[in-house]
Amino acid sequence: MKQGFTLMELLVVVLIIGILAAVAVPKYQKAVEKSQFVSGFPLARALEQAQEMYWIANGTYALSFSQLDLNMPAGCKLCKAYGAESLCCGQNLMFQFNYGWRGVLVANFCPGKAQAEDSMDCNYGSSATYTIYYQHALDYYAPYAGQHKCNSSSSKKHLCNAFCEQFGCD
Repeated sequence: MKQGFTLMELLVVVLIIGILAAVAVPKYQKAVEKSQFVSGFPLARALEQAQEMYWIANGTYALSFSQLDLNMPAGCKLCKAYGAESLCCGQNLMFQFNYGWRGVLVANFCPGKAQAEDSMDCNYGSSATYTIYYQHALDYYAPYAGQHKCNSSSSKKHLCNAFCEQFGCD
């Protein structure tokens, strides 16, 4: 009577596990990345609404986070990027205020680089950016007033699709 498995049976099992892992790991990584990206959507919506309320009260948009009627979200801190005040959240997401006075909120998703001091240092191939144009956008942003846009490399299109499902893209 034979007990145990043959070497061939073990190799077949290892091969099947390897194939399953090769398919599952990239899908898992995309799902984690998407969840990190969409985690910023409620904050983006809150910033947009706070800026519109600020506009109603003051006739202009706020230049910094501190001017808005919002509490600092958990896991976020004020930082500087591209020479302007920004809001860095976690390791991956940054909301820029340098165009806020013109009526634009720019959110960069750059895995692992959103906490860098005074720069984003994010290359286009590994990032996605969503832009929210406020209702009273100024200057050359005026034609885009009220619109939402998302830009990314082809490898990050799934992130922009998630943004467009939530906000509706123009």
